[in-house]
Amino acid sequence: MEIRKVRPEEYQRTNEIYALSFGYKVEQEQPTAGEDARYAAFENGKMISVVYRPDYGFEFDGHTVKMAGIGGVSTLPGFRRKGAIRGIMNMLLTDSFKEGFAFSYLFPFSTSYYRQYGYETACDVTKYVINTNALPSGNDTDRCFLLEENREEGLKYIKATYEYTKTRYNAMASPTEDTFKWAAEESALNETVYTYIYPGKESCGFITYELRRDDGLYVNIPRLMYKGDEALFNLLGLVKSFGSDYPKTVVRMPGSDRLERVVKEWSFGNLRRESIFHGMVRVINVKEVLLLAKYRGQGEIKIRVEDPILDENNRTYRVKYGDGKALSVEETLEKEDLFMPINEFSARILGYSNSIGEINRDFCDKIEPGDIFYQKPVYIVEEF
Repeated sequence: MEIRKVRPEEYQRTNEIYALSFGYKVEQEQPTAGEDARYAAFENGKMISVVYRPDYGFEFDGHTVKMAGIGGVSTLPGFRRKGAIRGIMNMLLTDSFKEGFAFSYLFPFSTSYYRQYGYETACDVTKYVINTNALPSGNDTDRCFLLEENREEGLKYIKATYEYTKTRYNAMASPTEDTFKWAAEESALNETVYTYIYPGKESCGFITYELRRDDGLYVNIPRLMYKGDEALFNLLGLVKSFGSDYPKTVVRMPGSDRLERVVKEWSFGNLRRESIFHGMVRVINVKEVLLLAKYRGQGEIKIRVEDPILDENNRTYRVKYGDGKALSVEETLEKEDLFMPINEFSARILGYSNSIGEINRDFCDKIEPGDIFYQKPVYIVEEF
């Protein structure tokens, strides 16, 4: 079996492999960033498996680093379970280390499957179902304008809100040329999908909603992003105006952004919430990530990481930290204070441990792991 990067003239065939594997039309291509590598496995010269690697900027503790997205994972039906994807993933991750990537991220069909490649759940979103009439009224809803009324002005506030949100969360991807494509093309009258902008310098934001009738009458909000509660309350105030006809509102928000604060009356089941996993992360370069991470307090810790694929990460690292950052990160042969497999290390250093549990404290008599591994806001908008 041959495994390699796909040449540009072979890209169309990768689209066909993906379509044939899942029953899609060929034109339904995977979304990709500007820099997009693709890998394939070949059997007797025939392309049988494909993985796309769209490349993104990725927010991590105040730095923008390189992130290898994983998408388009597909194998023709007759060649499955023969190790093609494993071979591709091993090569892709090895190449990504050599090419300076710090993280990789994916949206899995199976969490247990991707754990074998070093990934771990790293983000969740909260799905809210809210009584529409229980939403805040907002004092300045008349300042909101429909995106189509002034696309240029609206796009300015959409981008400003996105940039603000990017600074609040680890894992937010840097926008690409496709990120705001919807804002240039969406038509409220033709698609019955409505985007409103709340303009402002200190507080701004945007909301996209649909009036749905497929499972009862409800307002579905696929996009809601804001800077400051003034914008949030007024954008939700628009939705509240539909309360007499659409009694429920459904919206997904970052797991750390709790919308409970906007509902003042909790009786009669006015609000329900559900936590939903939203992707898996993997550290590609442990030393680089330790150098860029934010730390609490000051001190020193020796961390040993075990990585079944990237041997470059199988080291013990002495980290000296203070003033909120790493002062030095060096490899050492000394006994570690803390051991972690790459899966656990990846999720914890990003700032997510909801699905992992407590740190194994067998080695923690003299150090405080909470200085290094603590909860941080994590959210990603781009999907690939």
